[in-house]
Formats: sequence, C-alpha cells, structure tokens
Amino acid sequence: MWREATTNMRGPRKPKRPDAYSEGEDEAPKLIETEMADVERELPETGNEPVEQLETDETESPIFEE
Repeated sequence: MWREATTNMRGPRKPKRPDAYSEGEDEAPKLIETEMADVERELPETGNEPVEQLETDETESPIFEE
C-alpha cells in the first residue's frame, strides 16, 4: 500500500468513464447516432429573396414627431 501512495504523486485518479460526454448535450450520444431525424430547412428559391417576411403596419402614425 505504501508503494501505491509513493508511485502516484499526483493524487487520486478519477475513474475512467467510457461514455463520458459533455453535460451540455441534450440527448444521449448513442441515441443521436442510432436514430434518424428529419431535418427541414426553408431555403429561398433564388439568390437574395428573404425566407420569411414580416407584416408591418404602415398605417400607424409615429408616436413622436420629428
């Protein structure tokens, strides 16, 4: 036992975890790898067209007049 303590001068080692992943992950990595997911993305048909347009009310008068 004395030999073990003297050979490991850095302190106790953390146990190795085979599936140690970031806790920031939303799902388990193995689940992500095994299940297929449908990914949908809206792309503009041509160059610079916006994907989504917001409706604005042009009829409202400004609150403060300049």
